Amino acid sequence: MAAAVGMVTTAAVARRLGGGAASWRSAGVMTLEGGVAAVWQAGAAMTRHYWPLAALASLRSRRVRRAVVLAAVVDGVADRRRVGTDQSVAAYVAARRLDDLAYGAGLWWGAARARSVRALLPALQGMPRRRH
Repeated sequence: MAAAVGMVTTAAVARRLGGGAASWRSAGVMTLEGGVAAVWQAGAAMTRHYWPLAALASLRSRRVRRAVVLAAVVDGVADRRRVGTDQSVAAYVAARRLDDLAYGAGLWWGAARARSVRALLPALQGMPRRRH
């Protein structure tokens, strides 16, 4: 399904770029990079902002559990590499996860105290806003 969506997206972008061979190459790269960025962002949201929901879903689904663990480890290892620390991989990933747990807990606690879910809603950029 993901491959089909990627091909349709690539074709649509290539048409907008002019349709030549270079347009198809550029469209393919943009689609691939967009897909990677979307997966990366979903993993980050699952382990930071929405970890309480991910934890609840992990109790019911082995697939979700695997996805959460994979996202937590990959994100931690990649961030350690980006930062360039001498700290061990295990210690860095554990510290990163603790930081994310604290951030997410504070976010949800603040939303509960304010009795509003607005802080929990994603900011969708590039989407037309509806007027009430």
